Amino acid sequence: MKTNIAISKIYILESVDLNNGQNGLLIYGSQLKKEIDKSISASKHKSSLTCELININGQYQWQNAWKRIRRECQRGVKPMIHIIAHGKQKGLVIAGYKELPWCYVLKQFRKVNNLSQKELCVTMNVCYAGCCISNLFTSNELPFEFLLATPDPVSMNVFNTTKIAQHPFVIFYTTMISSRSIDKALKRFKQSLPSKRKNDYSSWNLIHTDNAMPYKFAIEPIK
Repeated sequence: MKTNIAISKIYILESVDLNNGQNGLLIYGSQLKKEIDKSISASKHKSSLTCELININGQYQWQNAWKRIRRECQRGVKPMIHIIAHGKQKGLVIAGYKELPWCYVLKQFRKVNNLSQKELCVTMNVCYAGCCISNLFTSNELPFEFLLATPDPVSMNVFNTTKIAQHPFVIFYTTMISSRSIDKALKRFKQSLPSKRKNDYSSWNLIHTDNAMPYKFAIEPIK
């Protein structure tokens, strides 16, 4: 996997139903965008990198968001996608719609990946997102360059909006933008997570292309 990446736009796709329970603690897309925009403005890449927040409610908005991303890729945008949503072991839950099996989510990734020179980068603040791995063993090609996700439930004690500056994905993106290094961003992300001794521990994996492996990809434990 390349340690340095060339992206021109970060898309934050947020799809959480605020009418259910404590979901408000998961809604941090606008705060993440604010921190990303601040980091971009302070970096030497401010003329070549942008960020967009897309709120998704229902099937139409889900499909329209991916159509827009594909159109922009056709115009030369190099994307990185961050998803904020609920997840289950078998799929992604879209607010106002239904649970989408991981195979359908991966199809959207594949379409964008094919339009972006096989360099799509994805991060997911989604419970069980790492379970999509079961669909990759039957695929001839990875539908992204890398995916950062957990196969476990996401801890509400860590991944919420109470201390936004300490949110692991805020740390990940601001580090990535300032350093332009995935390795440094992953290191800071790892440092921000609870240790295995804590009750709110969850494991995180980086799934990335690796032609030396039997299925052409590797699963690298982050923590």
